[in-house]
Amino acid sequence: MKDKALLLTINSTGELTGGGIYARTILNGLLGVFSNVYTIEKKICPAAECNEINRTRLEKTLMSDFISRIFLCPSFYFFYIFKIISLIKRNEIKHVFFHNSRLGLIVLFVRLFTNDINLYGLSDNQEAKLSLYQFKKSKSASKKIIRLVDYILICFSEFLFFRFCSKCSFITKEDSLHCNAKFKFILPVCLPEYNRVLKVEKDIDYLFTGSFFFEPNVDALNKMNDLAKLHPNAVFAVAGGGLNNLLKEISLEKNIYIYDSPSDAEMTKIFSRAKAYVSLVEDGSGMKTKLAEALSFGLYVFSSRHSAIGYDEIFNTNVIFVYDDMSNDFIKWSHSLPSFPDDAPLNVFNEFFTYKRSTSVIDIMVTHE
Repeated sequence: MKDKALLLTINSTGELTGGGIYARTILNGLLGVFSNVYTIEKKICPAAECNEINRTRLEKTLMSDFISRIFLCPSFYFFYIFKIISLIKRNEIKHVFFHNSRLGLIVLFVRLFTNDINLYGLSDNQEAKLSLYQFKKSKSASKKIIRLVDYILICFSEFLFFRFCSKCSFITKEDSLHCNAKFKFILPVCLPEYNRVLKVEKDIDYLFTGSFFFEPNVDALNKMNDLAKLHPNAVFAVAGGGLNNLLKEISLEKNIYIYDSPSDAEMTKIFSRAKAYVSLVEDGSGMKTKLAEALSFGLYVFSSRHSAIGYDEIFNTNVIFVYDDMSNDFIKWSHSLPSFPDDAPLNVFNEFFTYKRSTSVIDIMVTHE
């Protein structure tokens, strides 16, 4: 195994968010390749623990965020830039992995103030595109100004990120087409390799999960509501943050059950109770982790084309059905669902989306000349 590596992520490796899941994808890939792994990550509470990792947790505060943006960095980490560089030098780390293209200015400073070091960029979103989407969706003038400034800073950051990282990886091939990095690799979302299906009653027919502070997920929930109205005898469920506040604005069908802000253990039980997963998201980002998570629970997936971006390599396995017409295709798919093999989604997941895959990709990135 190779010596030392550092993962610098804008998330925490203990988060239940999509960014947290991808941070764990990278971290477990590194643990399979390097004998000593360090992390610099956002301080959250509670935090995941692992004896194999040397963790440094940095706090995101109003001051660290504000000062970082004064120096044109769209991440609070610039406030800690010399602490980051000192950690790299003190521990003689030669491989630094940057998770998220918001870290471009950090990459530049690490390049300027260290010698003989390999810098890797790991992108989990088209951050500039996402920021532009948020700018267009903002309704108040103050939010539009903030989003516009953030968009400009992210564009600058992404230029530096892909310019100074010697090798870059992306969740999807489509994402990789939007940058000019010299060496590009695909690192999909990966999860632990084990049978996550609990032996519980399957009393949810169709499940959808996500953060409902995120507008594309709200739009998808409205589409799910349309399906529930058309299929009153089916049980639909939705789980994620922000649902209780959202219910003040929209009225859901009686056959849609709500689980607001479930814990990790609660979410596991909800997934295990489901027979299938639906993702009707048509815009933005955030579903790149969710489909892999659904497959890890042995669920077949009914998906929009947008939600299924990055899963092209498994389309021929028929565990993900990409619809053209949501209502008509859902009727055909749902009627066929009982005849599908029970073990197919989990088998596909274990072949394509476990930490063995992330270890393999990280190893190839490091050894590639």
